[in-house]
Amino acid sequence: MGPQGLAWTLFIIFIAIFIFAGISAFGPIISPFAETGNETAAGVIGFETKKILFHPAVLGLALLFIIAAVTAWVLQQK
Repeated sequence: MGPQGLAWTLFIIFIAIFIFAGISAFGPIISPFAETGNETAAGVIGFETKKILFHPAVLGLALLFIIAAVTAWVLQQK
């Protein structure tokens, strides 16, 4: 296996780790059967989506993905 094959293998392993971590961290948040805690907003269509997208844990994961993408791009440029 050459350097390019090793790079792809590591890339796939890191993506798998990120996906597993995301599922472990956000599974209870994204679950459709979870209690909302606020029954008055249950009828609003975008309420749960907004609540999920702007949760600090989701924003932290997005920041990690951005850092990983920029790091990969910088390393690829060298």
